[in-house]
Amino acid sequence: MLGSQAITFLSQLVYVAVTSRLISAAGFGAYAVAASVTALVGLLTNGGIAQAAMRADRLSDRDSSSLTSIALLLGAGGAAFTVATAELWGTIWGVPSASRLLIASAPILLLSPISLLAQGLVRRLGGFRLLALVSASVSVVSLGISAGLAVVMRDPISLVIAPALTMFLTLVVLQARTKALRRPRALQRAVISHLQFTWRVTVGGILSYLGMNLPKFFITRSFGAPELGVWNRAESAVLSPFQMLQKALAQTIYPELRNVTRSENTGNAAKFSDLLIVVSWVTVLPAALVAVLVPPLLPLFLGPEWQPAIQLAVAMAILAGLTAMTSILSSALEVAGKFKVTYASQVVQILIVTTGCIAMLITGEIQLVIWGMIAATVMRHTINLTAACRLGYADARVLSRGYWGVALGAVCVAAVVAGGVLVVVLHAPAWIAILYGFGVAGLGAIAFLVRERLPPIALARKYGLI
Repeated sequence: MLGSQAITFLSQLVYVAVTSRLISAAGFGAYAVAASVTALVGLLTNGGIAQAAMRADRLSDRDSSSLTSIALLLGAGGAAFTVATAELWGTIWGVPSASRLLIASAPILLLSPISLLAQGLVRRLGGFRLLALVSASVSVVSLGISAGLAVVMRDPISLVIAPALTMFLTLVVLQARTKALRRPRALQRAVISHLQFTWRVTVGGILSYLGMNLPKFFITRSFGAPELGVWNRAESAVLSPFQMLQKALAQTIYPELRNVTRSENTGNAAKFSDLLIVVSWVTVLPAALVAVLVPPLLPLFLGPEWQPAIQLAVAMAILAGLTAMTSILSSALEVAGKFKVTYASQVVQILIVTTGCIAMLITGEIQLVIWGMIAATVMRHTINLTAACRLGYADARVLSRGYWGVALGAVCVAAVVAGGVLVVVLHAPAWIAILYGFGVAGLGAIAFLVRERLPPIALARKYGLI
């Protein structure tokens, strides 16, 4: 599974690098608007059906058939709604050129509910390896076709092809291999119990959407589509790969979160706390590494014309490192039915993000809104963590020690890498470069000697991961 994720990650990076040299900032701004609107409509039409299918203790064939019918109807409704309101959305965002991209995005919304339901059912059956292989293969094919069209067309409409193809090919391959989806039938009364969970997930999804997309709306209305295009490139290069990792972690962990909130299972608080710490090691350390490497490498990666994206990308790397553990914790509270807690933390997040947007409008500094998003994510995690500890789902002492260790590790990684960057960028004398090399080698040797005592290695050993 890790190999599949690595293939998808590398394919995405190559795709971003290629398309960034073919399409203008205004074109990426229009695409970002279309993607934001599509995400909102998708939240409403997907309805949390996939999560409900994974969460259900029992799911009969009749229930699966009913869910298939609902997914098809929601997909058709979402696609029709998007086509009918495309021009209106372009006017609301102040980017009329986004309207045609929205119309072209209709197949994404048509296929999204049924494709996500198929993926949820496959996960329920334990087909994680199959899903990882299919996702990686489909991503490479879809991104390759989309990049080829971008080379030929030089038009942002080519960017819409990748997600549409991904949805379609994933659905076809999974259904051919697993037959997870059942033939559509009339809605059964028994399925209503599953759907009662979906609307709550949908509300949480909309609140999360607002926290991530309000800044984009303010940027577009205040500074125009080209500035949103710069934001989109920084987001695609830095934030999106971490979101892919977060999604993979969440989808793997989600079916197991039910055990965390069952009081009859002793020791779950410590286990879940260890899980959050492992997630933070996996995401925060790479984020610290990316934040240091972005300034020298991003212009080479995207092209020299995207220099303004550097400051945004550094802050986005920090945001990316904090988001995954916040998402996993929120998912655990959702599975436990503690939606009031998650909603409250998300409302606080939106208020802080809105404050950052206002500061951006006053000062004209776009990066302020990202720091607002970082502060909002920290506050949301703090609120959810406090509730989880009070409910007995997490252990405050274990998490406190673990998080301090992650923070220290991130600082050390950033400091070591930053030293190397300075040596190269400043063309330091040979003796300084040699001294730095010996220092890094010494630190590496010490880390190797005490590797069994390092927190990430110790946790991996504890749970048989290595």
